[in-house]
Order: sequence, then structure tokens, then C-alpha cells
Amino acid sequence: MERAIGEVGHKIRSKKAPFANLANIIYEKELVKILLLQYPSLDLSTTSQLKASKHIYAPQNQIKILKRERKNDPEFRLYLQAICLWLEIDFDVELTIERWGKICLPGGTLLRSQLSEMRGKHPSRSARYFEADSRNGKPVFGEALAFFQVLETKQLLAVYHPVGDCKQVLKKWRGVWSEKIEVVAVSDIHSLVGIWSYESRVYVLRKHPGLNLLNEEESGREMANTEEEED
Repeated sequence: MERAIGEVGHKIRSKKAPFANLANIIYEKELVKILLLQYPSLDLSTTSQLKASKHIYAPQNQIKILKRERKNDPEFRLYLQAICLWLEIDFDVELTIERWGKICLPGGTLLRSQLSEMRGKHPSRSARYFEADSRNGKPVFGEALAFFQVLETKQLLAVYHPVGDCKQVLKKWRGVWSEKIEVVAVSDIHSLVGIWSYESRVYVLRKHPGLNLLNEEESGREMANTEEEED
């Protein structure tokens, strides 16, 4: 509401009938939005959107892998073991991989990892929980722990902590945190989700589809460019 007031407030020019002027501004704005939904080719920002689409699933914020991690860090070796299992190869402590902290998802939003959020200043709002597609048609929900790129095959993977035993109750997904560490192809991840934990259960909070109709300023989305500036 505050963003909407700030956006249209400075456009009011009529001192005699400011509320009528405000109503006309809002009507015109919504009319243009509906027109662009009907005829997307009229949107002048299409070019910038096409440029942004080139960066979908592009990794950001590289985090160097130290030699001592490969040798002595049990957490890193657990991640590496999960990756080798996913690749269907024997465990290889010297597997040539790069580690990343963030991934750009469709729509320009950033999926961060636990590793990224725990480094430096912690963000006020977490963005490391995601939804991905699975082969059996059932959605996958989890907490991204770190992102790795296998240099030999150019595969970009997410090591994550899954929400297990997922069931739909009243059209809402719920489950429990699994003790396993699993791997998913980053290309299968399509959106961020929220997580609400109550007692031993985890509830998945999805964004309402209508939010896709809002522009950047209206929705308050945290876009990739903003993240890069902060880094």
C-alpha cells in the first residue's frame, strides 16, 4: 500500500478534485496493464526481459573450495558424496567442481544457499527454500545448502536438505525435514517458497499466482541486479 501511494501520489496535479484525479490515474494504470497482458508485444521492456532471460540459472557469488575442506571437513565430504551418488560414479574427493552461493531463477529472483546466507551479514529475510519438479510428477521442496558446478560435464547442481513425507492437506503441502542430503539439477528448480515450522511438521508457503501480474515496484521482489549491487 505504501509503495502504491508513493508511486501515484506525486502524479496528482488537480487541487480542485484530487481524489477524482487519483482515481483516473489508477484506472489508466490498470487499463495499460490489462492491455499489455493482452498484447505483450507492446511492452517496451521486452528487450530488457530477454536480456535477463539469458542469465536464468546463472550461478553467482563463487565460494572457493579450500584444500582442507576436501581433506578434513565432514560436511563438505558429505556434499561431495551426494554429488558422486547423483552422478552415478565412485566417490572422488578430487572431483573437479566449483562452488557457488546463489542462483538466478526464472523471473529474475535469486535463490540463495544456506552457505551464502550464513556468511557475513545475515539477510533479514531468507531466500534459500525452493520448489522443484521431479520425474514422478510430485513437487520437491527443500533448503538449498550449496550449489556446485561439475566442470567436466558442465552440470549445475544444488545440494539440499529435503522436506520428506510430503502430503497435501486442504490443498497445502506439508511434511517433515528429512535427515538426508540430496542433489537436484538446478534447471529443475523453478521458484522460491516460504517455510513455516510448527512442532515437528513443516508447511510450504507458495506465492499467490496473482503476484505475477504485479510489476517490480508493486510486488517488492528482490531482483538479481539488486543482489549484485549489494555484493
